[in-house]
Amino acid sequence: MEAMGQMPTTASLPTSVETVHLPTILTTLPIHILTAVFITIVMISILLTKHLETRPRRLLAINCGFFVIASFYDLAFDISYLSIVNRDQISVQECSAIRNFVYNPIATQAFVDAFERFLKAFFDHDIPLAEVFALYCLFPLTCIALAIYNTFISSTLSQNDDVCATVRRTGWTNIALILIQWGSAVIAFVMYVAVWGKVRSIRKIDITTTKPTSDGPSKMTTTFYYWNNNLVNVFFISCLLPLVLAIPSTIFTILTEYNIYQNHVVNIIGVVILDTTTPITWILYILCIEHIRLSIMDCIRCRARQPRETSITKITLETF
Repeated sequence: MEAMGQMPTTASLPTSVETVHLPTILTTLPIHILTAVFITIVMISILLTKHLETRPRRLLAINCGFFVIASFYDLAFDISYLSIVNRDQISVQECSAIRNFVYNPIATQAFVDAFERFLKAFFDHDIPLAEVFALYCLFPLTCIALAIYNTFISSTLSQNDDVCATVRRTGWTNIALILIQWGSAVIAFVMYVAVWGKVRSIRKIDITTTKPTSDGPSKMTTTFYYWNNNLVNVFFISCLLPLVLAIPSTIFTILTEYNIYQNHVVNIIGVVILDTTTPITWILYILCIEHIRLSIMDCIRCRARQPRETSITKITLETF
């Protein structure tokens, strides 16, 4: 298949290249716009409100920040498509530069979160926030490095792009991106299973939390963030979402690729389901994590208040 889709470059690139119309863009563009706005509001609420202690707030802010980047990356895909498809002429090099930098972006927030929790659960090690941020940056930077390689270094032309009939792109880079993205998702799932089992195995542990008052719930403490059963369950479920939501799109793609069943409407539905991963993940967080929900409400009301400090009470994980 790869041999059919790729061929060595000639001495000079074609002066122009055809573009392909994607009906899915008309459906995904509004979703991507709403997702970008929604996640940006969530990000602002986490940064401004005080319902979280410092480490949980910063960890969630970093996590959400890369969801923001991913959502704008999806939006950039749509905009790049619109900038290409209606042009009378576009060169292979121009098309390659536009497409490669928005092609198959890596979103591996679940892996970094699972890895950080795994080290905390089994080795009682808190990764410094700077290193957590660096881990989050590693995957998008890998994507950018591959885009630079494909656009300016690769000597191979590919005919497998969704928009441009021909682009500069090497087959192994596509495989690398897919393996990194979905391989990290599977590894994250395995680590979350281990963390989930570890948390459930702990029956009693002395921890501190701020007692709720009539003014509202306490801050989310660092201990609560790592050891609360319900909270770990929420993050575990969110880790599974990309894998579950990718199933319809994968099935439809395989059926179409092998001419078993072809239906454009069904394919669009599969793409839309996969594109709802980010908003569904954060809607789950908002519905299940009261501290985040209250942060959103405070942001909407344009107020950033800090919960009143109260006495410290010893409780057990079973209380959660």
